[in-house]
Amino acid sequence: MKYILSASLLSLLLLGQIACSNHLTSIKKRLEIEPEMQFIRGGSFMMGSPLTEKGRNNDERQHLVKVKSFWMAKTETTIAQWKACIKDGGCSNKKPYMIDYRGYLDINTPVTNINLKDINEYIRWLNSKTGKRYRLPTEAEWEYAARSGSTTAYPWGDNVITFGKEYNGYQRGQANCQICKGEWAGTSTSPVGSFPAYGGLYDMHGNVLEWTCSAYDKNYKDASELKCAASNDKRPRALRGGTYDSRIEGIRSASRWYEKPSERSGYFGFRLALSKVARMKPCGIRGKGQLHTLVSIGNRHP
Repeated sequence: MKYILSASLLSLLLLGQIACSNHLTSIKKRLEIEPEMQFIRGGSFMMGSPLTEKGRNNDERQHLVKVKSFWMAKTETTIAQWKACIKDGGCSNKKPYMIDYRGYLDINTPVTNINLKDINEYIRWLNSKTGKRYRLPTEAEWEYAARSGSTTAYPWGDNVITFGKEYNGYQRGQANCQICKGEWAGTSTSPVGSFPAYGGLYDMHGNVLEWTCSAYDKNYKDASELKCAASNDKRPRALRGGTYDSRIEGIRSASRWYEKPSERSGYFGFRLALSKVARMKPCGIRGKGQLHTLVSIGNRHP
């Protein structure tokens, strides 16, 4: 028995497929203003540090945490990315960055001197431009990503190696910190991506402290590390990663910092996260025996 599609039905099906194709293109495409994202597959890990870890603090209670899959920006948000928001009228803080010790700004260094209100403005602007839901990572997501599967103080081991390859007459180790090797050690932020990546992420240790969306609690009460605090929540927020002026124990994976949401500092920056979208159904005709389209973005860029 033959089935004949009417011209009108065939046209509708073709138009539907074109619409789906256009939607798929928009899903995969990354705009120039967006950060490059790294997919972080979810799992369980021991958050915090063991009692034997050198330099640990008493707010690093070790406990088992489960994290869902998500995306994390490969680098900290840069001055160049922030300037795009200012130019477009999305960000009111027009002087968020500080001149470094050499007297000039490198637009590829992390944006600093910003608080949570500033960051939320930036995120709202970016989301309005992209149609996505960028956010800050939770404290648990941050540590899980920073560890990159490791159980040591740093993703590369238990010690900071202060020597490495030579660049422009300077030796660089694994990070930008007070005694770390490199032209910026103890003096200023470094351009993002200047040091080796672990788990596809750059500068998770040193350079700038990174805001998270989680309220800080010394004992991880009520699993605060697993969720974002409300924007009007006045509790201090957790920051992670240490700075270019931190001692080596301050850039450990488990090391914690906290500050009021309204506080600004030349040490504070951020990187973005994005929840994993496992499956999407953008278009098509659903139903038994009918044409339907099911899209899984998997590990592609969101």
